Amino acid sequence: MTARVAERILICRPDHLGDVLLTLPAVAALRAAFPGAYMGLVLDRSTADVASRCPDVDERFALPFPPLTHTEAGTDWVREVTDTAKDLRDRYDLVILSRPEDPWSAQLAAAAGIPLRVGYAMPGSECFLTHAIPLREDLHAAMQTLRLAQEAARCLGVSPAGEAAMTESLRSLAQVRSYRRLTKRPWRSTCCRKPPLRARDPSSCNRARAGRSRTGPRSDGESSGPRSDDGGA
Repeated sequence: MTARVAERILICRPDHLGDVLLTLPAVAALRAAFPGAYMGLVLDRSTADVASRCPDVDERFALPFPPLTHTEAGTDWVREVTDTAKDLRDRYDLVILSRPEDPWSAQLAAAAGIPLRVGYAMPGSECFLTHAIPLREDLHAAMQTLRLAQEAARCLGVSPAGEAAMTESLRSLAQVRSYRRLTKRPWRSTCCRKPPLRARDPSSCNRARAGRSRTGPRSDGESSGPRSDDGGA
């Protein structure tokens, strides 16, 4: 019997730290579906340390991606794509572009010649993809990436057991989100509020001022406390 060749999966997420962390459930789901897979993660240098803390990641690539707001890449990025593509060529079977607008990773995946390229049907990257799915903006970012992972698993011919494992990952994430919604403390918004100021009775203000005038220091510098009878002798 021929041994099954381990799947080689690359995931790209050149994004902010929070978005990178929301990609990790998809990494775990793919690991559940393909326990023997070799998995790599492509990140921006600013978040590269995340990959070293994720036990499901076998290899990481930290690149100086252009800023998210840039629409054009400079010559340095073109050189980076050329060099990194050489390292990636023939090493991965499938790549997932988990960021919705990510032409930089799409260029890298195409230059590396990765056969299967999965991502969102977005104008900037769809032309580089072999499998594109619509972006569901009504879904949480973690759920969006899990949908990409499901599409990637189908492309790799996931087994029924692997598909069941991915479905369980989706269910677990949905339960966690529901639990967090249920355990939010609505009373926090009210219990910590200061009570509204009550309107003061003008007469009570006058009495308070009168009391201070009797007990406070005198204007001539003498103490307002009780005098000793023998003090003037």
